[in-house]
Amino acid sequence: MNQKLIKEMESRLKKDLREKTFHPVYLLYGAEDFMVRHYYRKLCEALGADPSDMNTQVFEGKDVSVDQIIDAARTMPFFAERRVILLRGTGLAKTGGLALAKYLEEPADTSVIVMMEEDVDEKCKLSLVIQNAGVLLECKKQGRDYLLMNVAGRLLKVDKVMNGNAADLLLERTGDSMYVLSNELDKLISYVGDRNEITMEDVDAICIRTIDDQIFRMMEALTVCDQKTAMDAYYDLMALKEPPPKIIRTLANQFMALLRIKTMRAEGHPVSAIQQEMSYQSLPKDPEARKVREEKDKESNLGFGPEPKYNSYRLGKMIEQAGRCSTELLQRDIALMTAAEYDFKSGRMDDRIALEMLLLRMTRQD
Repeated sequence: MNQKLIKEMESRLKKDLREKTFHPVYLLYGAEDFMVRHYYRKLCEALGADPSDMNTQVFEGKDVSVDQIIDAARTMPFFAERRVILLRGTGLAKTGGLALAKYLEEPADTSVIVMMEEDVDEKCKLSLVIQNAGVLLECKKQGRDYLLMNVAGRLLKVDKVMNGNAADLLLERTGDSMYVLSNELDKLISYVGDRNEITMEDVDAICIRTIDDQIFRMMEALTVCDQKTAMDAYYDLMALKEPPPKIIRTLANQFMALLRIKTMRAEGHPVSAIQQEMSYQSLPKDPEARKVREEKDKESNLGFGPEPKYNSYRLGKMIEQAGRCSTELLQRDIALMTAAEYDFKSGRMDDRIALEMLLLRMTRQD
């Protein structure tokens, strides 16, 4: 779904929630599960939906009966303004929704259907009918600017502030998951207590440092030949029991991504094109098409596995990293990783020693 249509649908939904006037159907889906569930909850609250009430009916899973859904929607409410039909994970917006689409062409004015789905075919009959008759809203992963505004708005409500460096570190730790971001903000607000400002030290002390974050920290250090930070990240990963072969493969994927970014920039591609190509959202939604794409990526990725996709914040940091590394340096480092993998696979060297030697070689200043 294009951004213009997403904004139009989101505006329509917010207007309905504000004015308490509802369309006959709402379909919420997308990669940002936090927002999907947020709007689903808001709709349920505004509609007065209660699964224990006879005027609310819930259908869940892919074995639901479409005829029963339609019958429930056509049933008059019992001493209430409307009936609410909640559909969760039915798959009807992918296949099998033709009968429901036909009903929605002339829906009952005393029922509202709220759908929360994982996978949606935006071109199927049901999706097209919902787009015209109600709200079809895709909740995509949000970019850095949106997340920063979300953080600022949340802190404003509790009379707290956070400077730019602290916010950057917070996003580095959480990525673009709004669930994780919300949880970490809750922890920070509780941690600082009555203090007004949340600092970098607070974020560093409280917010999670995941395995993925440690590897990215190592990668950041390697691009600037910071041996101490790279080795600190290595020891942290060993404490987390992350296997050295997996670390080497992950680093190789990351550095090949940097080389690809470097090449695309040299060819004149704008940052937006790189983001579109390398964002995880560029992967096909269809499982079979996704598998074919991943196999193709693996073939072009020197055997290190499918080319990874990145969230918007991390990809922005990688574009910065690629800008300060020369093509020759990136090619050298990838060759060193290939050699390290050969060393431990052939039995010439213990995998942990191979990784340690790799990090020392990559951070040499000569």
